[in-house]
Amino acid sequence: MRRFEVWAGAAFGVAFCLLSALVFLETILRKFFSVSLQGIDELGGYVLAVTAALSFSLALCDRAHMRIDIFYRMFPLVVRRLLDGLAMFMTALVAFIVVWMGWITLKESILFKSVSQTPWATPMVIPQSIWLATLLPFLLLSLLGLMRWGYGVVSQDDRILSEFAPKGAQDELTEQVELLNQREQKRSKAG
Repeated sequence: MRRFEVWAGAAFGVAFCLLSALVFLETILRKFFSVSLQGIDELGGYVLAVTAALSFSLALCDRAHMRIDIFYRMFPLVVRRLLDGLAMFMTALVAFIVVWMGWITLKESILFKSVSQTPWATPMVIPQSIWLATLLPFLLLSLLGLMRWGYGVVSQDDRILSEFAPKGAQDELTEQVELLNQREQKRSKAG
């Protein structure tokens, strides 16, 4: 999973760098030559929608979603496990609602043959289909996570249940030390 996260982060970075370069070029062309590339803002919206949808899944897999845990560690273990399940349930519910609303939007675009109101006149079914396809993994992963949490409760497997707790400072420190060790190993093999 870590390799996929690195790949996705690099792809997101490249997409946004290219988009930034196009916006820069658009700005220079408009300012000095009164010429427009037409539709860069539309492209930017599509890139943002797709990368945001994919980042939901990445955040879920990496336990990077926001949880306010100021009192979390003070609660008894049973309460923490229930809060973890509630957080997973709410994540799955939000994912379901977002996918459902995305599906409704796509159906309406198909029904009305909607196109963007830009010079490109993009048929909205294209970007909305891609956007919905990138939201589906978030829904599937959240449902799988909820089922895994339920299995952890039924089997009383603390190892599984600990996967649903928010990352604490110690977890993040351990993760960073492991990454540093991996980099050092790669350097020593290369050198």
